[in-house]
Amino acid sequence: MKFSDAAEKVLRKIGRPMHSTEIVEYAIKQGWIIQKGKTPDHSLQALIWTDIQKNGSRSRFRMVGEGRFHRRYWLRHPD
Repeated sequence: MKFSDAAEKVLRKIGRPMHSTEIVEYAIKQGWIIQKGKTPDHSLQALIWTDIQKNGSRSRFRMVGEGRFHRRYWLRHPD
């Protein structure tokens, strides 16, 4: 499963904004993604951020919170 699809699946299942580290940890535990690199949370964060920047209001994700440690991601349309 693609990282972005796994992230969406995690956010829908958990039902709240999450940090990229939390998303990756949950997706790995569920077997939805396989950890190949040393920093999969950084890869996911970059992927989501790029999607938001590229697609704007059409992105399926949105950022909630500011700063490095308070940044969480959520779905633009969580229903």
